[in-house]
Amino acid sequence: DILEDDYVVPNKEDDAIGFERFSNKDSYIYSSLMDSVKFQEAKNLIERDEYRSSGRKCFFAIRDKFHGQVKGKLDAERLLSELYNMRSSDFKSMSRFLTTWESKMTLYESIVSDVEFMTDPAKLRHFRTAIKHSSEFDEVERIDDLREVIGQPKLAYQEYFDLIDKHSKILADRKLDKTVANRKANQTERS
Repeated sequence: DILEDDYVVPNKEDDAIGFERFSNKDSYIYSSLMDSVKFQEAKNLIERDEYRSSGRKCFFAIRDKFHGQVKGKLDAERLLSELYNMRSSDFKSMSRFLTTWESKMTLYESIVSDVEFMTDPAKLRHFRTAIKHSSEFDEVERIDDLREVIGQPKLAYQEYFDLIDKHSKILADRKLDKTVANRKANQTERS
């Protein structure tokens, strides 16, 4: 979501939690780009002071600089291979997986021509394979199956991705709430 052109960065004073989430995603995207960009010209772009530590700014700078170029085509092939081989179980959290998946898919689609875009059914198939061993997958699959039973169409790629994202945030918030409650209980016991 932070890699969309129309995304508005939350104001730190007005939305501290939203800003914190943005900052975490932005930092993660920056480090992912630093690790995955192989072309020296792109690395030089990322290391410029104006883009330093901002994954969002780096992403747009790379996209704008290399859109349609041969180097971009090679990156697209590598990104597509990475997407095919990504598994959510290889990440510390579903949130990190989703941010990485979305940034790589968005970067891939910004590099390739419209003819080479991955179709939504293909994206969904590869995305489902990447997350199939997660609790989020099981829950969204049940929802998708129920939709089919009551005569509604199966979820499209973006709907599926959004449900996984929302469900992972709910699970992360529950885990955080438990951690905070446990800390408070431990502090109370010590007092």
